[in-house]
Order: sequence, then C-alpha cells, then structure tokens
Amino acid sequence: MPSSAILIGRCISEISILADKDRGYKGYCAFDAFHEDMQGFPQWLDGSKNSECTTIMYAGTIALRMLCEARDWNYQHWRGVDKADFDAISLWSLEMGLSDEELLAMQRRCQQQAQDILTLHWEAVETLAAALLERDRLRGTEAHAMIRQALDETEADWRTESGRIMSESEEEWCKSGK
Repeated sequence: MPSSAILIGRCISEISILADKDRGYKGYCAFDAFHEDMQGFPQWLDGSKNSECTTIMYAGTIALRMLCEARDWNYQHWRGVDKADFDAISLWSLEMGLSDEELLAMQRRCQQQAQDILTLHWEAVETLAAALLERDRLRGTEAHAMIRQALDETEADWRTESGRIMSESEEEWCKSGK
C-alpha cells in the first residue's frame, strides 16, 4: 500500500493496478531499493529483520478489508485477491529467523501499524486510487507528490529531491537490462 510505504520511509519507484505477467502481480508497488540503501534504509536486503516490509504487505490486505466494510461488500468473497500479500508476509516472516512467539508479536504490531496508518490517512489512499483508475500506472515521483499533497507534507524529503528518484529514462534503462 503506497501511502503506508511513504509514511514509514519507503521510496516508491512505480505503482500500478495493471497485471504484470513478468512480475507475477495483479497490481504492484515497486520500491527503489538502490536509493533506499543509499539513504540507510536496507529493508529489502536478504537477512534484514525489518518489520516495515511486513507492515507494507499487511496494508494492502487491511485496505481491502476497510474498503469492503465501507462499501458493505462481503470481505470473504474478495479475500483471494490478497493471497499473494499473505504468502509474501509468511515468507518474509520466516526469513527473519524469529521464534514463533516473536513472529506472532511482530505480525500483530505490523497489522496494527498498517491499520493505524490507513485509518489516519485514508484520503491519501483514495487520492492514489483515483489517479490509478484514471492512468493505470504512476511513477514514484508522481505517487510521492500526490501522497505528500494529500497529507499536507511540506518538509524536504530525500525521496523527492532531484536525483534521488530515477527519471523516466533511467527507469526504462533499468527495465531493459542494458
């Protein structure tokens, strides 16, 4: 969930509601791990015991539940949509090497953090959702700008400073593998 990612310090490179067969996603929020690592946020490195990734993954599942509740939809009917998120949470959690008790406590904290973020900042989620329905895909710079505007953020942020987020041509170069 992009807004929760930004609120806990992540750098988004791209979000989309389109299916991406190469990535195996029905929609995705991709992060700029290189720039995050340069800024001291190595969350995606193998062996990282950073629970923020789990919070972000829970945010998608919790947002789905919140949307179902708000629209009076049957959440059980839609639950299969977030199966990939639950699978990723399970795998990421196992890689942390925590005891069962520590793992459950961490997952509860992450669920609560995601719930709190989404409850407090639902307008940012709605802003992004509207833009994605209109355009299908947003570059990280666009997503950060929309979320920051929805949250009335005005302080400097390394994720939006010049040269910190890849330009469109840099993103295309990275995707091409050249």
